[in-house]
Amino acid sequence: MQDAARAACASRELLQSWRHYPELKFSAKTLAMDGQHNCIQGQMDSYIKRIDIALQNCTGGWVKRFRFELQFFHELSAHHINHWLDAAIPGIEELTLELPRDDKMKYKFPCKLLFEKGCSIQSLCLYSCAFHPDQGACSFRNLKRVYFSLVHITTEELWIFLYNSLSLEHLELGFCHKIACLKIPCTLQLLNFLRVRRCNMLQIIVSDAPNLSTFHYEGPLIQLSLGDSLQLKHVNISIYPWFNLFEYARKQLPTVAPNVETLFLMSANEAGIFYPLIFQPHGRFLHLKYLELVIVGPRNYGFGYQYTYLVTFLKASPVLETFILHV
Repeated sequence: MQDAARAACASRELLQSWRHYPELKFSAKTLAMDGQHNCIQGQMDSYIKRIDIALQNCTGGWVKRFRFELQFFHELSAHHINHWLDAAIPGIEELTLELPRDDKMKYKFPCKLLFEKGCSIQSLCLYSCAFHPDQGACSFRNLKRVYFSLVHITTEELWIFLYNSLSLEHLELGFCHKIACLKIPCTLQLLNFLRVRRCNMLQIIVSDAPNLSTFHYEGPLIQLSLGDSLQLKHVNISIYPWFNLFEYARKQLPTVAPNVETLFLMSANEAGIFYPLIFQPHGRFLHLKYLELVIVGPRNYGFGYQYTYLVTFLKASPVLETFILHV
């Protein structure tokens, strides 16, 4: 009897402490799925019930970070996702929702839920879903960090979202293939970090954010217009397997990022016309201290002299402290 009483007290204390834990994560591991992280046939209802019970026990607003890593739920209905988000969002600060990448349904994230119940959210990470904010009917005033990967969102919808996210500091977009033009309004006074990866339809990035300090880009060469980019200090551009990035960088970056201090460039083998050593540079990197250049892929070593034009980077960088070349 005493052992049973002690066990009951311990269970109540454990439940009480669990309810006060600041982060709750639903994944293959936390849901005790099989070793291959597969949803065992016939047990879908059991996993759904576990999530339901956990959310019911999260009372009092103690949980501030929710992570729904549900990429293993290939037949999960929108009804269940909406129910979980409706229960989880009020009062939280960070939300991650990851769905199956081969999901043909492309779950539509309920944007209205963010400004009706989720005004406290500061970090939003979405994977493999659709995000369609409505014009004039949304406000994401407390969002500071956003990461979208494999998210269905158009150029116009992204503009609406950014225009209504005045507190945004950190933005990452990856594999969002419906975006043709990324426009960042000047109203994003706090935005300091921007990363864009492999958005296949993207043709131009236009940023008027005055305090952007770090810019990462991965994909084919596109037009970059970073406005008044005097605060831009760190630039990382990778266009592999495409080529001729270094030519573009020498011509454009001194204007696009005149105060850059750290520069990383990755490209396939350069092709076309190469500059002689007497080449007069288009501009100078007056503040560049760290330069790293990476040339990836097959090369014709009989024409190694082609890379001598890279010396023009050194000539244009009077305060350079570190230079690394990978070939």
